[in-house]
Amino acid sequence: MHLSGIMGILIILTTILLADLSTTLDIKKINATFNTTVSLPCEKPCRGDVKWIKVRPVPFRTIAICKNGLCTVKEKDFENRATHILSGNISLSLQQVALGDEGWYEGYCDDKVICDITLSLLPHHKSVSVLVGDPLIINLLSSEPVRVTFRKAGLSNSTDKLICIVEEAVPLCVREYTRCSAQSHFVMFADVTQSDVGVFTVTHSKTKRIFNTVNVAVKDD
Repeated sequence: MHLSGIMGILIILTTILLADLSTTLDIKKINATFNTTVSLPCEKPCRGDVKWIKVRPVPFRTIAICKNGLCTVKEKDFENRATHILSGNISLSLQQVALGDEGWYEGYCDDKVICDITLSLLPHHKSVSVLVGDPLIINLLSSEPVRVTFRKAGLSNSTDKLICIVEEAVPLCVREYTRCSAQSHFVMFADVTQSDVGVFTVTHSKTKRIFNTVNVAVKDD
């Protein structure tokens, strides 16, 4: 049999195995919003060693290992964010969840998988009302490079217009938004006017994933 034929058979067998795996496993799906704290629930008791692994996307990443009640976070990206809960279950808590946290997690007890969980992140949606002359503060919900766009309200042909790019807390804004400044996970627009009525959207610069949308209304004094 030619190599191409063998490879074809292997691909088919792999597809069948993966499909069978997805139907037999009890995979719990968790949705959360960006930059919040989320619990990956695993309420099955474990008296032995505990381990959490992020298996998708590959490569595998060992998040935490717990032996004799002492837990160690193994991945630098999860330091000070991953908290293991030992009160009767092996649930894992993740703080300030980011785009890279999405995926498939497995909870182990003595090297046996007892929980399978997939985590998906959703954008924030918020409506705010700001007085004329006050600042508008928008949460970027990420320390990664983002784009902030604006769609003006009340215009049927209005489209999203790029107003600034923020990278490492430094905003690069268009001329009309020189009143923009940034720090940490926030961007601020000073001296709000009626021209700011509309929807501000924060997206990841590379993936275009939406982190936050803010519907802004402006009130006169």
